[in-house]
Amino acid sequence: MTNSDLKIGGNSMRKQKRIVVFDKEQYDGEWPPKSANEYVAWFSKKITEIPEEYRSSARIEIENVAGYDYGHSIRIEIYYDRPETDAEMNARESEERRRQEAQKAQELQTLAALKAKYGA
Repeated sequence: MTNSDLKIGGNSMRKQKRIVVFDKEQYDGEWPPKSANEYVAWFSKKITEIPEEYRSSARIEIENVAGYDYGHSIRIEIYYDRPETDAEMNARESEERRRQEAQKAQELQTLAALKAKYGA
């Protein structure tokens, strides 16, 4: 089965998973150096943390973040998306089934309480 195939039995497809390589605000600790050469080296190191087959789809987002007392800082996020693994897909589907079962149990409990109250 390939990463984009439907799961056997039908109704569930493999989803994309976002992997964050770096996500920090300016004052949160690790931050790129100010020197252009050092920044390029730092950024290149972050890119090498991304598996080669996903590097072409890697993204960097830089945004201004409002802080306390009208202060601002910069936030950098470096990430890539990849298909979820079999284990991740199985865990997600198990969690979805667990939530559906819990919701159904709650709804049946509510139904039983309403029947008892209003006699059906």
